[in-house]
Amino acid sequence: MVTAHGHPDLVLQMAGHGSLVQTQTGEWYLAHLIARPYTPLGRCVLGRETAVQRVEWSQDGWPRVPGGIPHERVGAPRLPQSPFPEEAARDEFDALVLGPRWSTLRRAAEAGWLDLRARPSHLRVFGGQSPHGPHTPSLVARRLTHRYCSLETVVDCRPQSFQHLAGITAYYNSRNWHYFYVTRTHEGGVQLQPLTEDARRLTAQRSGVVDLDPGMTRIRLRVELEEERAMFSYDVGRGWQTVPVVLDATILSDEYAAHAGVVADRDHPGFTGAFLGLWVMDPAADGFFADFDYARYDAGIR
Repeated sequence: MVTAHGHPDLVLQMAGHGSLVQTQTGEWYLAHLIARPYTPLGRCVLGRETAVQRVEWSQDGWPRVPGGIPHERVGAPRLPQSPFPEEAARDEFDALVLGPRWSTLRRAAEAGWLDLRARPSHLRVFGGQSPHGPHTPSLVARRLTHRYCSLETVVDCRPQSFQHLAGITAYYNSRNWHYFYVTRTHEGGVQLQPLTEDARRLTAQRSGVVDLDPGMTRIRLRVELEEERAMFSYDVGRGWQTVPVVLDATILSDEYAAHAGVVADRDHPGFTGAFLGLWVMDPAADGFFADFDYARYDAGIR
């Protein structure tokens, strides 16, 4: 019925898993999955999305999508408008439970590691296991849904050990992510450090390390994605400063995670989609936590 095979120039690729639906006015559509690579036959950092195609029935009774390809623009059905409520860009963490935009990793969003009551208008996240911990990581994240976007937050924390980490992340799975975090060094200083895991290979981005005043606790952090590029920024009271490291955002894609060497296995098939989020680690279980004042997701229009 519909395929992008042989058409690398199409915006919508990987059409599949379709379901037919008939509206109450008798019109037929096909709802199916697609992906949007940034370059022809490239990686799809946005993951799988839902598309809708108009369906016509042939004279011999077969459903057909006009042209047999996924169309980027489709005529709307003759139905009343039912817009989905627009999502606020900024979450002040004023509610007593996390909103539906947020996801957590491997454990429910519940008391014991998340607290929206301890400090008004803050999300308190108690540190969890390291990235490969199978049970209790402390990651709160939202789906990446735009080619150009950013997530911004203010983190307030007091790390006492090099094993105490709190910050912001662009995350695909436990083996593919970028992380920008506050920690305490072996020498007792406090630093911001960018770290990447790419198919199990850890890379400390040394040129992006920032020394902080040991007494400073509140820091603004931001992660920005511009198609294939990921960048971190920080603000310690002197305006935004961009870390001089441009990271590869395409490692956060289904295609890369499914085929990047050791990552291609049954436990990591590459079907999770990418996230931007807040991440706190305390593998020694010292009771370390971080308070996040707000989280703002902005979609850039390019």
